[in-house]
Amino acid sequence: MELSFRTRELRLLCEDSVKAESVYGSEVADFLRRRLSDLYAARTVSDLVAGRPSFADDHGGELLVVISGSYEIRCRPNHVDLTRGPDGSIDWGRVHRIQIVSIGDGSQ
Repeated sequence: MELSFRTRELRLLCEDSVKAESVYGSEVADFLRRRLSDLYAARTVSDLVAGRPSFADDHGGELLVVISGSYEIRCRPNHVDLTRGPDGSIDWGRVHRIQIVSIGDGSQ
């Protein structure tokens, strides 16, 4: 998949392992790198298995991917023309571009 980032800071956290370790600690930073590799390797959102992907319809159609423990990556589709099903829901099987909007502790 193609990934983009809502902010420069998010991009830096995802691309700089030293920065990620300083913010999240080495264990979470290691799992973050793995999840990002999984996202890049997937052709579409439907190909994701690792990280127990789930969809948060109450957050405007966001994808949640567990990093480690309660830490998660929150993503949104990043398509100009987003394909939707007959009921108006996002057709995640056709989403191949996502934007990472946050990384953090989902229990807070």
